[in-house]
Amino acid sequence: MEKQEKFTGLFQKLLNNECSPEEVDQIVSWIAADKRNEAGKQLVFDQLSAQVSETEIDESIRQRLKDQLEAILLNSKPVYKGRLIGLKFWKYAAAILVLISVAGFYFLLNNQSKGQKAQDKTFATVMKNDILPGGNRAILTLANGSRIELDSLKKGMLAQQGSANVVQLNPGEISYYKSGDTADKKPIEIMYNTITTPRGGQYQVVLPDGSMVWLNAASSLKFPTVFEGNDRKVELTGEGYFEIAKNAAMPFKVSVNNTIVEVLGTHFNVNAYTDEAAMKTTLLEGAVKVYANGKTQLLKPGEQLSLKKNGLEKVFDNVNTEQVLAWKNGLFDFSDVELRTIGQQLSRWYQVDISFENNVPDKHISGIISRKNNISTVLQMLEFTAGIHSRIEGAKVVFYK
Repeated sequence: MEKQEKFTGLFQKLLNNECSPEEVDQIVSWIAADKRNEAGKQLVFDQLSAQVSETEIDESIRQRLKDQLEAILLNSKPVYKGRLIGLKFWKYAAAILVLISVAGFYFLLNNQSKGQKAQDKTFATVMKNDILPGGNRAILTLANGSRIELDSLKKGMLAQQGSANVVQLNPGEISYYKSGDTADKKPIEIMYNTITTPRGGQYQVVLPDGSMVWLNAASSLKFPTVFEGNDRKVELTGEGYFEIAKNAAMPFKVSVNNTIVEVLGTHFNVNAYTDEAAMKTTLLEGAVKVYANGKTQLLKPGEQLSLKKNGLEKVFDNVNTEQVLAWKNGLFDFSDVELRTIGQQLSRWYQVDISFENNVPDKHISGIISRKNNISTVLQMLEFTAGIHSRIEGAKVVFYK
């Protein structure tokens, strides 16, 4: 267990491109020394090979990376000795290896092939009924009720809302700018827009004051097209990450589930899905005040306020903020996460319904994997790491013993 924890810690540093050359040597030595079962080895090899081919990097770096990974996966001797070729090389390696669950990768390296034929049959069934991941999709509802379907392909001016222009310049992001036409000195007209992400969708909004909001799947944000008055107020459902432009004279307020989160300028995440046991506000930078149940709670960076539906609240410190923001960074981070919580996340991102058969135990599972993967790869990792069986039935995933 101690070795696994050390490996997991170093591997996380590798994914963050923070490893020293000596630490990278140690990781590679562990990987090269351990044994794998054939299905696990083949799965990892297929994933890494595909990503190496797709990654836009120097050809010599690509070839050395591919050779090294093949050597490890095939139990060959390393293609180099001593110091690695540098952190730049491992920056690309990290981008590839992030596809593999940290704990799951370690499991693959040590697990023996038990019940291999049954496992292969399960994977074949999963792959046959595969489901694609979500992407940049949302609906923008304008003040007059008209709706604009958003995706990464739309570019340029989308609409004019009172004193603001709505523009999409970058994939998956819309921005609000004050109109430059002020010659007639008309009063500023404030309208309200709502951006809504479906299951399997995510989007980013640059608000009129320059604040940025990332919306997770099955979420919405209602906001004015121009901020005027004593505060800047928006309404959130689901989950959003906020980076707020500083304005001491005009506090920014997020209204969510009868709760107000107030900030001046800060970075924070709010998870307020109605199917979750608690609403969680996590602070990364600055300070926030949370008004709920007639009380006020001041949060410091690294703290998280958990508000349960029955009114109970608790503040956690030293929260794993990387796990909290994994969704925004394109990852699933299942660090000590219950299976049913994982099911909720998969349901939102892959637009599937989740069910459990045969008294499936609600295990705590650890691992990290890219949200760009098809659902079959995620399910395979869950089976490798925790022995959780699953099958896909149309738009439904069934977990069973």
